[in-house]
Amino acid sequence: MYSPLASLFFNTEGNSIKTLFSNTEVFIYSSKDLAIFTFTWYIFTITTYGVWIPAGLFLPGIIMGGTLGRLYTSLIQTYLPMTQEHYQKAAQ
Repeated sequence: MYSPLASLFFNTEGNSIKTLFSNTEVFIYSSKDLAIFTFTWYIFTITTYGVWIPAGLFLPGIIMGGTLGRLYTSLIQTYLPMTQEHYQKAAQ
């Protein structure tokens, strides 16, 4: 058994991005986990931007964007479920 939130936090930045953008259902994240991860990285990014040491902002931006995308998608799937008929109509 594993913790999805721990799998995001204890990976490297690159591996976190890979798991966020992967199309497999190995990692199923709850909206709460994604919100916590996004907020934490937001605080990290603000801190990094405000200190006088050279640090990157590119990867934290990708991580926050990927996490917010997953969060929005999970909220849309929860509150606006589409049936198979909707997908078939949209594909035509």
